[in-house]
Amino acid sequence: MESFHVTNFVDRSNSAIPNLDIEFTTILRDKIRQNSRLVFNENEPDVSFEGEISRFAIENVSPTADNQVDYNKLVIKVKVRYYSDEDPDIGFDRVFEHFEQFPASQLLVDVQDQLVETIFDQIAEQVFNEAFTNW
Repeated sequence: MESFHVTNFVDRSNSAIPNLDIEFTTILRDKIRQNSRLVFNENEPDVSFEGEISRFAIENVSPTADNQVDYNKLVIKVKVRYYSDEDPDIGFDRVFEHFEQFPASQLLVDVQDQLVETIFDQIAEQVFNEAFTNW
């Protein structure tokens, strides 16, 4: 294998955050570029990645005795299809998920950029490991 391609992911999560899909696509491309010897190639790559951001949700965590919440968590799920047109034995189609907690006293808008970046870094790491661990 010498080349890879990451098709632009699609945001189907109704997150209302502009360019969320572009951010994940860029993070995954950079992860593969920096941690493998593969070269990015849009035309006839050896392996390809594509998918969608399928969930972006805020969930309550740690309810207290007086029905307050100490923490919330941002949960993001990304569905990834990894495949090779030349070798049908290579590939997977699965959902990767990660979350980060933040104090309920903070507004999501104040912490979302850092949370999203951290979550996407973790998901890209999971995708990379799943795709390339068995080399």
